Amino acid sequence: MIRFHLLFLVLLPAFVQAQENSIFDSYRYIEKMDHTLNIKLELDNEGESFLYTQKNNRYNIEPNINTRVAISTNYRFLSLKIGFVPKAFANIDADKKGETKMFKIQADIFVKNWIQNFEYMKVQGYYIKDFNPIIPIPPMNDFVILPELKTLSISGSTSYKYNDYFSLKSILNQTEIQRKSTGSTISSLEYGYFKMSDKTQNFDLRSFDLVLNTGFVYTHVINHKLYASLGGIPGLGIEFNKLETEVEDKKVTTKDNNFVFHLNAQMGLGYNSKSFYAGSYLKGIVAARGKESLVGFNTFRGVFQIYVGYRFKAPKFMKDGFDWMEDQSPVQLSAN
Repeated sequence: MIRFHLLFLVLLPAFVQAQENSIFDSYRYIEKMDHTLNIKLELDNEGESFLYTQKNNRYNIEPNINTRVAISTNYRFLSLKIGFVPKAFANIDADKKGETKMFKIQADIFVKNWIQNFEYMKVQGYYIKDFNPIIPIPPMNDFVILPELKTLSISGSTSYKYNDYFSLKSILNQTEIQRKSTGSTISSLEYGYFKMSDKTQNFDLRSFDLVLNTGFVYTHVINHKLYASLGGIPGLGIEFNKLETEVEDKKVTTKDNNFVFHLNAQMGLGYNSKSFYAGSYLKGIVAARGKESLVGFNTFRGVFQIYVGYRFKAPKFMKDGFDWMEDQSPVQLSAN
């Protein structure tokens, strides 16, 4: 027992030094902005399109969205975002492509190296683009408008970053600043519910999916305030599909299960100072399905975004509220 205590006393300084070095290294790579409240304005062209490849024709179904506005607030471990299409930007060529209504709300929760995401998005009004049938037919119009086509998606993801020195917050909600270049492997489990319906076409498609992803994201710090990021995260999962159609006043229900391949790729350039930050990024999310799938289309969500944001001291009531939540939580929410 005496030897054990002597060994402990000898090793204790080395252990403490290692812990101090680890903390010091972490601060050299990441500067936390937990004391500030972030407000960010985003402009993007986010819209989910559907590529049909059928026996007799191929075409895209897309929403008529030119510019979407999103406003987010970010503080410590929580990020909230609301996106919509204002009338000033909406449906510029509605006479050709119809009108699209869109609403999206998103929340991110950060707990150490874990990130929990929730998203709700509702869209109504699409049009058919690039209608190129294999068997030529005379086109009636440049675009086929689908005003009653609606989509609803409710999704979430649970992600984990393996490198303590890599900051996902610096890319996602800017509550941290990456001070030294590094990257990390990211793994995530995605799960979601998707519904597509059109009362004029008498069909209702519902789908639930589970997808496991693993990839790599890297941030290159150009100088004290400029950085660039690049990442690619592929995934494989399964979809559970149900299609209801109406044929001669009778409802017909079809079900199937199929594999789905996901790819999430992004690149961006940003500016980060103590108070002001701005940047842009290009992001693409692809979901590809087998030819035998009941869901007869591949999905693509492309986003080009420009954002500006400002950090300022959080009001006392917000600081006190988050302090209380952190005190009640069994885990240290603000830890990296």
